Amino acid sequence: MQGLLELANVPYVGAGVMASAVGMDKAAMKKMFAASGLAICDYEVVLKRDWQRDERAVLQAVRRAAGLPVFVKPANLGSSVGISKAKHAAGLREAIALAAQFDRKIVIEGGRLPQAREIEGRRPRQ
Repeated sequence: MQGLLELANVPYVGAGVMASAVGMDKAAMKKMFAASGLAICDYEVVLKRDWQRDERAVLQAVRRAAGLPVFVKPANLGSSVGISKAKHAAGLREAIALAAQFDRKIVIEGGRLPQAREIEGRRPRQ
């Protein structure tokens, strides 16, 4: 939307074209975080065409790079659609196949984060 507004020379508020694009692409965001010196978990980016060509090679590469468990996400979708946690090889295959239904690029993040804690937007009931 920002790009369209800029092409039409219409002023707007909020993030610009690049910030919005990088913010929507989980793989690009990880590269930006790493380039800025922020700590990120181990991850692998898988392209749908590579998955369709050779599932076995992709599974081996992912297990070498990120181990198990992993979180599998479409790179350019919302925060919960098509996301899975895979704890074993069969689950990894299913998770990648699911994410590939939603995007041509899939981000697979290592799930072994001993100091991590999950933060979500819901407030506890009182």
